[in-house]
Amino acid sequence: MTKTDNLAPLSVGGDLVSVQGLTVEYISGKSAFAAVREANLTIRAGETVALVGESGCGKTTLALSLIGLLPSKQSRITAGSLSFDGQDMRAASNDDWRILRGRRIAMVFQDPFAALNPVLTIGHQLGETIELDSPKDGEPPKARAAELLKMVQLDESERILRSYPHQMSGGQRQRVMIAMALARRPDLLIADEPTTALDVTIQDEIVKLLRRLQEELRMAMLFVTHNVGLVQQIAARTAVMYAGRIVEHGSSASVLSDPQHPYTQGLLKSLPTLTSRGTLPILEGQPPEPAHVPPGCAFHPRCPRRFEPCDKVDPAERPSGSSLTRCHLYPEQ
Repeated sequence: MTKTDNLAPLSVGGDLVSVQGLTVEYISGKSAFAAVREANLTIRAGETVALVGESGCGKTTLALSLIGLLPSKQSRITAGSLSFDGQDMRAASNDDWRILRGRRIAMVFQDPFAALNPVLTIGHQLGETIELDSPKDGEPPKARAAELLKMVQLDESERILRSYPHQMSGGQRQRVMIAMALARRPDLLIADEPTTALDVTIQDEIVKLLRRLQEELRMAMLFVTHNVGLVQQIAARTAVMYAGRIVEHGSSASVLSDPQHPYTQGLLKSLPTLTSRGTLPILEGQPPEPAHVPPGCAFHPRCPRRFEPCDKVDPAERPSGSSLTRCHLYPEQ
């Protein structure tokens, strides 16, 4: 793999990330279980893809595999392919991943308070990231840090750079994490549940900020969330994940307006609307533990439309409506 600084700019629209049949296992003692099963996902340069599903469905494991941060002794990729900008990342060395990570692929984590070092100032932590790429005679790290804070709409940069993480609000810490992720101008930003710990108003601000930055910087983004209500604000395409499998994917417009898989339908029905009255429908039950996924379609114990093959045969991915769906309701054409 060549050094990334010498690579030509990406052409907008080409496949940046390609995941085909990816299976990721976690190892527990002498046993192993699949947290991601035969996942197919592409992200084109300059586009935003949403990865949606309840907690425990494998979203973060898939996201970590795209940036090479799976725990090496507790996990392994057992099948499928993973490529970034045409390069096979299953064959990548640790040095290859270190070159890519931050410079071409960056990640915003779910909990900024846990991701930031509590004993170092924001200025120190942001400065360390900036200095990885800054030439000695280039823009001073402090000036670049102030520029990044302005980019994520944080005023009073002097005060913030002197502050420690505990002296800032949750929304401010998340904006700092976004600034750190963008410091090296990545081609792909992975945002893993970036709004989970924030109140509704701040959630909306962060989503709008990410959407604006993605458009201005022309970078690709994988937006990981359990809140399907955020998808239409930010993503061109949506993949819905359940029990380690991507069970439906297509354009966000088609997935949200004409959902095909019963799981996607259940997620959307549980969303409150301006016309909602009384008790909202709920999706009964919980996703299965990865070590105890039921046979057949993993969703069948919770599915209101299940029938005889569902508890025995795992459905293949098939076209349905404008989406690709794993469900026996849609026979092979």
